[in-house]
This record gives sequence, structure tokens and C-alpha cells, in this order.
Amino acid sequence: RRHFDTAVRILPDSLKAWRNRASVDYQLGDMDASLAGYAHVLERAPDDTTTARVMGVIYLGEERYDEAVASFEHVLQYGEHRGALIYLASTQMQWGQNDAATESLQRALALDADCFICHYNLGNLYFTTEAHERALESFRRAVELKADDVDARFNLAITHLALKELDAAQPLLESLSVEVPENGIVWRELGRIYALKAQIPESEAAYERAEALGE
Repeated sequence: RRHFDTAVRILPDSLKAWRNRASVDYQLGDMDASLAGYAHVLERAPDDTTTARVMGVIYLGEERYDEAVASFEHVLQYGEHRGALIYLASTQMQWGQNDAATESLQRALALDADCFICHYNLGNLYFTTEAHERALESFRRAVELKADDVDARFNLAITHLALKELDAAQPLLESLSVEVPENGIVWRELGRIYALKAQIPESEAAYERAEALGE
């Protein structure tokens, strides 16, 4: 860091020097110093959307949600940006602004209809508000885009369960029980399906497995 301090003193107008020092401060875990350095850059170069985006990510990690939102919205003043919209939505979700997060993800999908994380997070948002049909559509698309994603397939199965579509949920959970046999939640939900379908021995075995795994 000492070398970058020297660079900033010698070249106070060099934004590259300020960025480098801010990056080193971040790597050293001094978030306040890092943000101060990046803010100095952004004040002098407001169209530096990369710096604004980096600041947003730091604010998000520090759970300073209002400042994170402001940083990502700063980026978006200069045009729609898929990454900034995804980070903005993530911030809004963590901040409890679900309607705003949904809108941000829909804007990101307008830029990239095959955005896996957009469909996945929209599914979570819709499920949270009990819009299960819309959640099903989102999770189904997420699985189409990334068939090996365990979380997307599990959430798709749980959404089928919420809609009482047991025959659709069962094979998804059974395949997951083979792929991630140490996941007690999968076994617990399988036990529930088997019980609802009056497959008592299978249900008891699944629940026993879930209990043994701490679920």
C-alpha cells in the first residue's frame, strides 16, 4: 500500500493511481478506505461505471443497502447493464424490496432472455409471494438453462409440491436423492410426498434418512 500512497501523492490527478490504492485497501480488508478512494475517482469521473459498480458490490457486502442501490442506479444512468441490474436486484432482495427486485430482474431479462440467475431469483421472489404458477415458469426455465443446478431443480420440485403436483415433484426429488444423498431436506420432502401418496414404507424410510441427516 505504501507504494500506492506514494503514487497518489506524486500523481494526485491520476485516477489510475487512486483506483490501484482503493483496490489494495479492499484486498487488505479496509473497506472504508477503499470506498473513499473509489468515491474520489467517481467524483472526478462520474461516467466511470466500472468504479460505481465496484462500489456497489462493496456496499452490498457491507450490508449498506441504500448506498449499494445508489451505486448500481448510478451505473444505470449511463444505460441498461445486465450485471448492474442483477446486483441491484440482489441488493433489493436482501433489503426486502421484492417488487423493485422483480422489476430489476425483468429489465435484466430484457437484455438477456437466457440469464439463468435472473430466472432463478425471479422464481424465488414469486414463490415468496405465493405466485406459484409464475414461480414454476421461472424455475422451469432456469432448469432448462442449467440442468445440473441442484438448487434450481429442488426449488422446481418444491413449487410443484406447493401446487399439489406430486407426480411432477417426485422424480425430481428422487433424482436429487441419488445425486446429493447427504441432503436431508431432499429426503424430508420425499417423505412428505410418499406419505401423501400412501407409500408408507417409502415415507418412513425417507423420514428416517432425513432425521439421521439432521432434518
